[in-house]
Amino acid sequence: MKNLGLLKRSLAGALCGTVLALSFSMAPVTAFAAGQIIDNGDYIYSVLEDGKSVEIKNYVGESLYVNIPSKTDGLAVTRIGDAAFMSNVTIKEIVIPDGITDIGSNAFSRCTSLKKVELGSGKKQIGDCAFQDCKSLSVVNIKGALGTIGKYSFSGCTELKEIKLPDSMTAVDDFAFFGCSELKSIKIPKKLSRMGGFALEGTRWLSDRSKNEFVVVGDGILIKYNGKDKKKTLPGYISTVGEYAFYGNKSITDITLPNNIVGIKTSAFEGCTSLQQVTIPNAIRSIDDRAFYGCSSLQTAVIPSGLNKLSNAVFAKCSSLYSVDVPGNIRTIGSNAFNGCKSLRQLSLNNGLQTIGQSAFKDNTSLGKVTFPETLTRIEKNAFENCASLTRVEFNSNVSLDSDAFSRCGAVDSAVFYKDAKSIDPTSFSGSKDIVIYSSKTGYMEEFLSENKVESKYLRDLSAYKDRGILKPSDEKNRPISAGNGFMIFLIIVIDFVLVLLFSLYVLRTVSGGRHTRKKHSAGAVPHGKYAKPSGGARRTQTEKPRQTGSSGTHRPAHGSAKNTPHRTGSKVPANRYKDNKKQ
Repeated sequence: MKNLGLLKRSLAGALCGTVLALSFSMAPVTAFAAGQIIDNGDYIYSVLEDGKSVEIKNYVGESLYVNIPSKTDGLAVTRIGDAAFMSNVTIKEIVIPDGITDIGSNAFSRCTSLKKVELGSGKKQIGDCAFQDCKSLSVVNIKGALGTIGKYSFSGCTELKEIKLPDSMTAVDDFAFFGCSELKSIKIPKKLSRMGGFALEGTRWLSDRSKNEFVVVGDGILIKYNGKDKKKTLPGYISTVGEYAFYGNKSITDITLPNNIVGIKTSAFEGCTSLQQVTIPNAIRSIDDRAFYGCSSLQTAVIPSGLNKLSNAVFAKCSSLYSVDVPGNIRTIGSNAFNGCKSLRQLSLNNGLQTIGQSAFKDNTSLGKVTFPETLTRIEKNAFENCASLTRVEFNSNVSLDSDAFSRCGAVDSAVFYKDAKSIDPTSFSGSKDIVIYSSKTGYMEEFLSENKVESKYLRDLSAYKDRGILKPSDEKNRPISAGNGFMIFLIIVIDFVLVLLFSLYVLRTVSGGRHTRKKHSAGAVPHGKYAKPSGGARRTQTEKPRQTGSSGTHRPAHGSAKNTPHRTGSKVPANRYKDNKKQ
């Protein structure tokens, strides 16, 4: 019995343990959904998409020295959100923990009392304008790694005197330290691959190097050229022409880049209005947006074989550019690449090109004819808008034409599709009212022409023409011969024969009439300027003076005698002035 009681107590204990365990497992667990807002006193957080981390949306505390927490409610704090501390004029120091990897745009901008920032270990990204206009900021300690410093991130920090960028850093964006007037010491990593445009403009560091012809940082990045030479060859230690390096230079006319150059960055030569010639090695791998924008004296563009793309607006507003050869290695011509090149007359597009971007050749008012390669698949909207001199376009591929691709090209009179098009927007040729479309009229083209009201007066079947020449709509002589028009051909041959016969008779009559006229003149007075042709004796040349009868007999008029001077045109010649040769 004792054993039975012990067994019961054991079973009861096990049952209670099971119930207790179940009760704990059924207890409510705090769960957070993405986007959920958590108010934790000094901070307002937002749960990120993973449901396990948060970002600081706003700081509402009043502390002068802020040490941002690494966790809240069991969730990791990984990001400082955009404008989270913006315009806080109270904070003097802030410590950002290791786990925060992203500092959002304007996160601390205009915190005018902020003097010191400490960034913990762990790789961090500093967003655009993150510390912009923190006018009291003088110390920035970076303990960990940095990926990128965004645009204007420290611009306007006029008390910042020194900063050490970690060796792991790869890029500094545009205007990052712009206007940091007291920044004299800056450690720049040797492996830095990009220093953004004007990133150090307005700093003491840069002004101290104003006498250097070339200011080079990182891995051979030329960030500023201070020279005044018209012709220049860059030294071999420069591997990249940095952003805005020659911006607005009015002196340079001719520049040669070294063979080891790998890239020309954004706006590197923008506004170099005297630049006429650039020698670029074929090994170059990239030429970025607006690299030669507004180089109004540049006449030719030699595109290296190492490129596979022409970037956006790369040669835009080069108003003297008259010749461009796009090699087969180029796959894409970017938006506005040659926009406003009003002198461009010679354009060669080779096989390999696939896409012509938006407004790529807009306002090229001198361009007369374009033949597109077989590899071309798409011409984007407004690509050739207002090419006022363009008269003919020829397509050798199954191309797609976006809206207004050739709008306001009023002189375009023919568009030839040697292959069926993929698609054509009805506004592709808007403004070209007299355009003639040459097509096989099969597949998509047949469907398109039947369903869309294209502004075209004429349509010609491409199969009717054996050559690739463009014929005017009125030129019917090249129509193929068929059994139904044999009589017309015979009639045309007969008419041609009759016309030739009549013309021959007319020529013969004209010749014989001329002979009769000359005989008539020899029998009487010759008309003005003509002299009688003697029937016998030695023949006088046309320039020989005629004999004249006077008191002393027949003689030649004295040379220079006023009364014997030949009469003026239109004066009346006496009928008996010259004797008939027969009477002599």
